[in-house]
Amino acid sequence: MHELALAESLVDLVEGRLAAPDLAGRMVVAAHLRVGRDCGVLPDALAFCWEAVTTGTTLTGSRLEIHETDGAELVLASLELRKEEPCAPPVAAVIPG
Repeated sequence: MHELALAESLVDLVEGRLAAPDLAGRMVVAAHLRVGRDCGVLPDALAFCWEAVTTGTTLTGSRLEIHETDGAELVLASLELRKEEPCAPPVAAVIPG
């Protein structure tokens, strides 16, 4: 099941993006992925693996939003982030992939 290796690589990629100084203190709500129907990835299997590999990481509880497209692309399109401020409502932001 190569979807497991893909999910692990996505976690590494997302955690790497979160290490940027301008994203300090942000939490991932969702990762938006474009998956081409011809790329050989099973979206349901990838979503299952995402939940398994994010457990116990900084991405625990985040969603993997898979948007199927034509072609063979596999692209991390964007991240949906949340920053919680003390005594303030959460602020949501979306950054492009």
